[in-house]
Order: sequence, then structure tokens, then C-alpha cells
Amino acid sequence: KYTKEKLTESRLIVNKSLRSEISESLRSIRTNMEFLGGGKNNKIISVTSTVGSEGKTFVSVNLAGILSLSNRKVIVVDMDMRKPRIHKAFGYEDNSKGISTVLIGKHTLDESICTSENENLHFLCAGPTPPNPSELLLNGAFEKLINDLSKKYDHIIFDTPPSGVVTDAILVMKRVNIPIYVFRADFSKKSFVKNLMRIKHINKFNNIALVLNLLFTVGILSA
Repeated sequence: KYTKEKLTESRLIVNKSLRSEISESLRSIRTNMEFLGGGKNNKIISVTSTVGSEGKTFVSVNLAGILSLSNRKVIVVDMDMRKPRIHKAFGYEDNSKGISTVLIGKHTLDESICTSENENLHFLCAGPTPPNPSELLLNGAFEKLINDLSKKYDHIIFDTPPSGVVTDAILVMKRVNIPIYVFRADFSKKSFVKNLMRIKHINKFNNIALVLNLLFTVGILSA
């Protein structure tokens, strides 16, 4: 079973194991999101963690897979332009165009969006690493990107860089309906919780969904 397999890198697995513990846990996350968003305001989602290797990309890709299996159009956007992984999770080798080239106007959304084996699930790669990833999120093009994607998809999931490393994740979290924060059992440190609380209070986030990777339990941190 996929639940027993040690994964060397994040990849989409829920479509191959619909009744696994992982799939059921992700359905639980989907249900919690509906309550958190009031059933309506859960369209735009971000997924981050404090550092790398806590499972944020795995959660992003497979949560998108679960959402798409409920007959919703979903796109996963790789916002980690420094260490892109989404294309690999879908078994895709070409990262020559994506979010970085779309934001500077080199490529259009239509020519950059990639399809998966699930017709309802698409993804947008990170693209080549720019010298100024954070600045690309502040020039107005990112707002337009969100608006354009909102017209095409029922859910948008942004896989961001770790929040404890760069500011990109916070910039994205401020623009979404539901920010998800991932911790990994037997890996994440107690200080990571302090990092989350600092982010919450400084940026005045009202609700952050918490996902514990490996145990896959879900909680809500409220203001």
C-alpha cells in the first residue's frame, strides 16, 4: 500500500490509492476546509511549513488530487521558485516556463499550464529561478494571476517556500482564503510552533489550518 511506502520525493499518489489512510485523511482536510471557509470562501489555498522536508509539497499535490476527484477543477501552482518540486511530483521534466516567466510576461498562462492524468487537475510549474522571487510577487502581476486563475478553476493551491526561510510564503498567505501550515511528526521542532505564532500575530491571520504530516490530523488555529 502507498501508506506503507517510504517516498523519496513528493508525488501524486491519491489517484492510485483512493481508499488508503492518506486519501481518507486528505478527505478529512477537504471537509475541514469547507467548514473553515463557510462552504464558499475556500477557493484559494496556500500550503507552507517552517523549513523544507516537512511535507508541504506532498500535501499540496495530494490535496489537489482529492479535490479534483470530487469533480472540481483544481490547479496547483509552484510558488517555490528557488527549489521547485511540483513538476517532479507530476513526473514532468520541463520546468522552462511557469510562474516566474508568467509574472514577467514572457509566457502566457494558457501556454504554461500543464495537464495531469486527471482531467480536472492541472499544475503550473515554478519556471526558471529568477534573481528576485519576492519582488515578482509585489509588482501587481501576481494579483492579476490570481484573478485569471479564479475564473478558470474551482480551487487554486499555492505551494509556497518554507515560511521560516524566505518572505514569499507570507506574501502569498495574505492573498488566500485558507492558509495551511504543515508540521511533520518526529521532525518539526517546538520552535517551529513559535514561528507559526509569530507569523499569525504579526500578520493578523484569523484562521490557519494545521496539518500534521505522517499522522495526518487536522486542527484549526483561531484568533
